[in-house]
Amino acid sequence: MNTVKFSTKQLNILVEIMHGLGDTVCALSLLKGVRYLYPNARLTVLCKMNAGRDIIESSRIPVDEIIVLDVYKDIYITYKTILNLRKHHFDIGISAGITPVKKSKLFMKLCGVKKHIGFQASGTNKYDYDIHFVEANVKTLGLEFSDKLKPQLYVDSDSDEFVESYFKMLEKTKPIIGLCIGNADPSLTNRWLRIGRVFPKAWGITKMHDLLDLLVKDGNQVVLIGGSQEIPLLEELNEFLELPQVVNLVGKCSIKQSMAAIKRCTCSIGIDTGMQHIAGALSVPTISIFGPTNPKYIGAFSDCSYFVEYETDCKYCFGTNQYVHCNHRRCLTEITPQHVMTKVKFVLRQLYIERNL
Repeated sequence: MNTVKFSTKQLNILVEIMHGLGDTVCALSLLKGVRYLYPNARLTVLCKMNAGRDIIESSRIPVDEIIVLDVYKDIYITYKTILNLRKHHFDIGISAGITPVKKSKLFMKLCGVKKHIGFQASGTNKYDYDIHFVEANVKTLGLEFSDKLKPQLYVDSDSDEFVESYFKMLEKTKPIIGLCIGNADPSLTNRWLRIGRVFPKAWGITKMHDLLDLLVKDGNQVVLIGGSQEIPLLEELNEFLELPQVVNLVGKCSIKQSMAAIKRCTCSIGIDTGMQHIAGALSVPTISIFGPTNPKYIGAFSDCSYFVEYETDCKYCFGTNQYVHCNHRRCLTEITPQHVMTKVKFVLRQLYIERNL
């Protein structure tokens, strides 16, 4: 594998992380590794969306420039951005471990990178290694993983001040559960035409409703978390929205503000989404509902991550045609709200014991 070596020479480095929120969190280990190897380099990072920029900024990793680019969104903007990147005359280019080989090689060539390093430069990517995505992003640099390289996020004071008013009505002596109600980013039945949206990792708002009911009846306080795309899902939760122990932040927060909200929670519940990775990087305990994806490789990377799964003969199907076209989703539909509630009670007991030792 074409790896890098420690250097004090000032170089111009391009790091490509044009992926979703969870993948961006996992790729923070890559940025930390690059900074360790090249502390004096000028570092430019490409991310897919503004929320990705927020994550990178919240990591406090020294980065000189962050460029937002979704290559599928606008061909003209992509063309202009690549022309601009070529003017940087990058000495080194590296992609996040999850980036497909052909895509990484082509992109680095288009950007005029002098030396392409990492997995993709040698014809592999993260999926060729039996390790977590976080660890893969370190391994692609030829480094051994250590806790110093794990993803970490920090809440800024403005975002914390914004969410403070929402939490004032809650009792600090009782658990505050962050419930991420979303269905995760969609996959596409036709990837190239960008059509046919399906949600392979979705647990469903009906089950979220029943879980919320169990949480409230058990004496917990709940903060609902989600983006603007989750606002329509609130119709299924109307009966809870006026309860004093339920705070609705769906569609009301930026990513940085959502981080501040999650940081104030006792634990975070959700499916395999970026918010669970964010919670893990904030050292908040996570309870994640997993189906077609394997938490061993892409679950929230922390010492306080817990997973709820149902065993089926066909899991894990992520990376196969079945992932998009499955007609039963038993790995998810067989998980009941009570199953999740059992895990919640276990985690809350563990936290109580730890805090009272």
